Amino acid sequence: AKWVKRVVFDVSDTGLRYVPGDRCAVLPENSDALIDKTLAALRAKGYEEITLTAEWREAMNLRHGYQDATTLPIRTLLRYGRTRPVERAVAKTLYAVSLNGRLRRIIEARAEDQWELWDLLELLSKAGFDPKRLWKAHPGEREHICRIVPPESFRMYSISSAMDHDSISGAQELTLTIGRLLYNTQDSEATRQEERLGTTSHYLGDSSFVGAEERDKMSIRLVHPPRFNLPDDPTTPIVMFAGGTGVAPFRGFVHERVNQQNGGDNWLFLGTRTRAEFYYQEEFEPFVAQGRLNIRTAFSRDPVEPKNKDGQFVFEASEKKYIGDEMLREENAKMLWDLLRSKKDGGQGGYFYVCG
Repeated sequence: AKWVKRVVFDVSDTGLRYVPGDRCAVLPENSDALIDKTLAALRAKGYEEITLTAEWREAMNLRHGYQDATTLPIRTLLRYGRTRPVERAVAKTLYAVSLNGRLRRIIEARAEDQWELWDLLELLSKAGFDPKRLWKAHPGEREHICRIVPPESFRMYSISSAMDHDSISGAQELTLTIGRLLYNTQDSEATRQEERLGTTSHYLGDSSFVGAEERDKMSIRLVHPPRFNLPDDPTTPIVMFAGGTGVAPFRGFVHERVNQQNGGDNWLFLGTRTRAEFYYQEEFEPFVAQGRLNIRTAFSRDPVEPKNKDGQFVFEASEKKYIGDEMLREENAKMLWDLLRSKKDGGQGGYFYVCG
C-alpha cells in the first residue's frame, strides 16, 4: 500500500536545465473520486459555473489550457483546488458562516488538518448548514466557494537524476522518487476514522488515478536551493545521509560524481526499515564495485547487512540497527571525523548532506 516509485518526466524541447540538488515543484490535481465526494457534500452536479476571484484567475494561468479563464465549472475548480487537508483559515471561515459547535471544538483542538472538505461539509450539513450557500454566493462574500477551496500550491520534490551536460537543448528527462502518503485519522471528538491519501503522491504515482495514462501535460517549475549542491571542486569528498526516500537527491549526486574525472570519495549512509527499501540498490552496485561509492546501511527491522561481492550486494546476517549506530561504529566514526574536519585542521574538508 505504501509504494515507492520512480516518476520520469519527458522535458525534451522545454529548455529546462538542472544540477544535482535542485528540486522540482509539482502542481497537483485531485482525482475524480475525491471530486465526486466533494460535489456530493456540496449538493452540486458539477457543471455549475463559478466566477473566479483574482487569486484563482492568477492560479489558472499556471494550468495548461486555462490561461485567462474567468469562470470554471465547479468540477474543474475542485480538480485544481485544495480540498485536503482542510486549512485553518478555511475552517475558521466555515465556522463563521455556520457557528457549528463541533467545528469550533475541532478548531480549538487544532485538528482541522485531520479532515478533508467533503467530510467536514457532511458534518456541517447534518447540523442544518446548507452547503449550496458556498457555490451560490457572490465572489465578494466570505463564504464564496473560491475562498473555501483555495487554488492548489506547488509541492516540492528532490530531483533524482543528473542531466547530460553535453546536451545543447537542455535536459531530456527529469526523475523524481515518490513515496505514497497513506495514513489513517482516528475517531475522536475532534477527528473521525478515515483513510487519507497524500494529494501529490496520489496524483503522480497511483495507477488508480483516473486519466493517469492519458495525462500529457503537467505544471512544474525548478527550484535551485542555495546550499544543497555539489562542491565546485570535484576532488572534495562528500558524505550523504539518507532515510528511506531521502535517497532521492543522492541518486543524482552519485550519477554526477561517478562521471567526474579524479573525483573525491563518495560516502552514502542509508537508513531504512528493511532491505526491500534499499532503493536504487542495483544502480549503486557497480559504483561500489568500481570503488567510486562507499555505502553504509542500517536496517531497523531487518537483521542483515549488505556486502558487495563480484559487483552485487549479498545480504549477510547482522543485527537490527539505526543509522546513528552505524555512524558510531569505531571505523566509521574515525572516518567521519576525518572528513568533517577542515583541511587546515588536518582533515579532508568534506561536504555533508542530509535528506530525510
